[in-house]
Amino acid sequence: MPRMPSPIPSAPIAPALRARGASLLLLAAACALAACAEPQLTLDQLQRYQDTEALGGQADTAGAWRPTSADPVTITLSVPAQVPRGVPVPVQVLLHNGSVRPVSVGLGQREDMEVVISRIDKPARQGAVFGPMQLRNQQRRARATVVTDPILPGRDSTFQVLWPQTDDLGHRVPPGRYKVRAVVNAQLLARQRMWTNWATVTVTP
Repeated sequence: MPRMPSPIPSAPIAPALRARGASLLLLAAACALAACAEPQLTLDQLQRYQDTEALGGQADTAGAWRPTSADPVTITLSVPAQVPRGVPVPVQVLLHNGSVRPVSVGLGQREDMEVVISRIDKPARQGAVFGPMQLRNQQRRARATVVTDPILPGRDSTFQVLWPQTDDLGHRVPPGRYKVRAVVNAQLLARQRMWTNWATVTVTP
């Protein structure tokens, strides 16, 4: 009677196949994570995010400036209602002295003005796209302002910066509605942070 062939020794091979399969699954998962991971931020980029997030948190809770008899200066924020996509958005802040005496505000002892721009559907701490780091860079290059201090009776002090419709990393923001708020650092007034009311601008496609 012919001898039957020996059975295939499958038992010792199965664990090896299972181990190899598990290794392939782990490798695939690692590749997927690497493909989906966001690029690492530089220290400068991280600082931008932190500065903007911090200013956004302040903007969410700070009360708007109100003039008093001791500090009779009003503050007004102006932005266009609509701007086409890609066109820089002028952000103007005007301080006005409506009294009969000069008022020393204390500008220039630190960054004069800070601006935060946020998506309108989120708190500024979460939805801010443009903040103080970008503004400081712009101020250092060329600040389009007419700043006087003290502000004479009936006169103005004006700040203007341009939002290039980008976020803190320089990426173009999508069309939509954005909210804008500014604060002037007034070191010689009783309240040293003059917050404006919120304004809105719509970026059209």
